[in-house]
Amino acid sequence: MQRSERMQHMGEEERILLLDLINERRAVLLSKATDAHIILVKARVWEEITNSLAASDLGPQRTVKQIKKIWENMRSRAKKFVSDQKKKLCRTGGGPPSPVIKPDPVLEKILALIADELEPDPNHNDSDRWPTGWFH
Repeated sequence: MQRSERMQHMGEEERILLLDLINERRAVLLSKATDAHIILVKARVWEEITNSLAASDLGPQRTVKQIKKIWENMRSRAKKFVSDQKKKLCRTGGGPPSPVIKPDPVLEKILALIADELEPDPNHNDSDRWPTGWFH
């Protein structure tokens, strides 16, 4: 099997364009549905995004597979950023609190796109859950 060459890193302008294109099509791309129709629609949408990025001339030509992988990596890093920030806030042991790092504009766009994924699912049977109305 031939090893693929590493692509040039995506510049900030190209990443912002990618996020804008994903945001325009977020209903399809971020859908959790897995039926055959939505899979075909998602494939078509990723192809459109790839073509739009190629037409922008902001970076080298990339394949659909590469664009999807870049998005997955961006999303994964954003989730890790949020997780690390939560860990810093909950840390114990004395001393001054860890500084909260403000995300860059690209990371803010990613976090806005995946905000639904970052919210924990409500578990009404959790014994540690605050009862409704305690904060009013």
